[in-house]
Amino acid sequence: MGYKASHLSNIFGDGAKFGLSYHNYRKNVKKKEARKFNIDYLKLTDEQEAELNSITTSRNWINHIPVSLIHSTKAAAFQESIDSNMPIFIPHFEKYEGIWMVSMYEENYEGLQNYKKVFEWVKEDYSKLTGTPCRIVERTIPVVRPIEDLEIARISAEIQHKRIKTIEQIKQKYLDDEEE
Repeated sequence: MGYKASHLSNIFGDGAKFGLSYHNYRKNVKKKEARKFNIDYLKLTDEQEAELNSITTSRNWINHIPVSLIHSTKAAAFQESIDSNMPIFIPHFEKYEGIWMVSMYEENYEGLQNYKKVFEWVKEDYSKLTGTPCRIVERTIPVVRPIEDLEIARISAEIQHKRIKTIEQIKQKYLDDEEE
């Protein structure tokens, strides 16, 4: 359940400067791009904006280890001293109380309902942007995915590390790979 929640929260709520998410699309289109390119987009209510922002907040909590986890422990609240001679224990529970699992299920179910709402906004925004209805078709590809497809991730990493900065460099990377 956690993997899917994390993945959906990134698609909808990633607020990183160069993150590819619906949150960032809306932020950019509202700021300047809509006027600059004469783009029509979905106007969200304040309540809808708050829902989208809550996905971003949840996304940050899901994908990072917030310091608030340390501050929220009983030991930190009561300012118990730390014995630096003791090893650092990393808890790994083999079993959970059933109510814990039910709680996780309910939280994921509620999150899924929110993602479904936002997905409808995404489709409506897409239709406004393109002037055509949004159609999504899943296509199963019946062949083994080739290892060469990893080049996309490698190039992406090089862009993130600022080693590739232009479209020409990306094209050259593919040309170099074809020569090998």
